[in-house]
Amino acid sequence: MGRLAMVLILFVVGCWIAPAGPTDVVLRMSITGGLRYPGATVELPPRFTLYGDGRVIYSIERPGLNGNTIVELRQARLTEEQMAALIEFAAGPGGLASAREHHGDVPISDAVTTNFEVNAPGVGNRVSVYALGNSGDDDPDAAERMAFEGLAEKLQGFGAEVAAGNAEDLGPFEPQAYRVTLDEPFGPLEANREWPWDDLRPDDFEPDGGYRVRVVTADQAAAIADPPTSAPDTIVVLAPDGAEYLIRLRALLPDEVP
Repeated sequence: MGRLAMVLILFVVGCWIAPAGPTDVVLRMSITGGLRYPGATVELPPRFTLYGDGRVIYSIERPGLNGNTIVELRQARLTEEQMAALIEFAAGPGGLASAREHHGDVPISDAVTTNFEVNAPGVGNRVSVYALGNSGDDDPDAAERMAFEGLAEKLQGFGAEVAAGNAEDLGPFEPQAYRVTLDEPFGPLEANREWPWDDLRPDDFEPDGGYRVRVVTADQAAAIADPPTSAPDTIVVLAPDGAEYLIRLRALLPDEVP
């Protein structure tokens, strides 16, 4: 992409940012798929989201007291100039402006898919990249994948940008809602906890593709673990109806709350 075209994009983006709203997704990166442990309790939200008002919600991982990994959601604020510069990087050096929708021709099984989304005039695009970081120099998409890797590294390591003073630190992000999924236990798993809610029953969870799903409040999610993102794996609860359910939960971001 030429410099003149990029300057034009920055001008248009700068004009567009002002009316963009606090739940309008400007730039997002999420990780999906892969071979995960089926008993994992915490499902991760998008790793990085930039909203129209400049707020960023990103995740960092740190060790917990019991040897488990705690995923901490944090938030920061970018100025309009910093937002425009980040969009310029994502569109140009990050490769999103001209990328096709799917990049998946890698002979690797059970890898994760890295998903990028950018929504701004002139650079709107959604790109999914399978097995990012696991291709060789002879891959036909090697140059594009290298650009995506640079963007993923920048967004995944956003905590370092905040620590360096390149964004205003807003502290922890406290989700207002979580999606809880009830699944059937697998293998030899048996109930290891009582049903955590007095105000909910299994019938309050809607059937969804073989599971039962419901959006719950932060207080209801805290009945599983406090904070909910610190929940250990393989939580199987005994419901009031005598059924056993494997629990999964995911924090919902502002644009995902019903």
